[in-house]
Amino acid sequence: MARHLNHIAVWSFLFFGVNFVISGVVRSTGAVIPPLLILAVSLWGIRVPFAELLQDSWGADAVWWSFPVSSFCAMLLSLAYYRWGGWRKAHMLPTRREEMAAPAEVPAMPPSPVADLNPDAPPTAAPQPVPHRTG
Repeated sequence: MARHLNHIAVWSFLFFGVNFVISGVVRSTGAVIPPLLILAVSLWGIRVPFAELLQDSWGADAVWWSFPVSSFCAMLLSLAYYRWGGWRKAHMLPTRREEMAAPAEVPAMPPSPVADLNPDAPPTAAPQPVPHRTG
């Protein structure tokens, strides 16, 4: 029984993996809504109705077949959006130059020792920061 279910459901991992990578690329550009909608459609528009409609004739196999079917459809939708969607035009929020973060001037401190080899020795002074030149 487990082998039978494994033969059915194992294909969903291949399709889901491709979908995961393509959606990750698209989401990294700032276009997050289309991958979300593709995931919602594949789950609530394909997987659940597929299992519900075919459960009377296929029994429990309908539930297991719904996984690769919905993952395959999600993969096709993601590939179609990757190829023809407008995700390449998406961009992060624009920033003005003066709003950009600047690194703080933090003087370098020596790392604290893991073990104090000589506990009776006086503590060493931290190095003084070098004055910053402008101009």
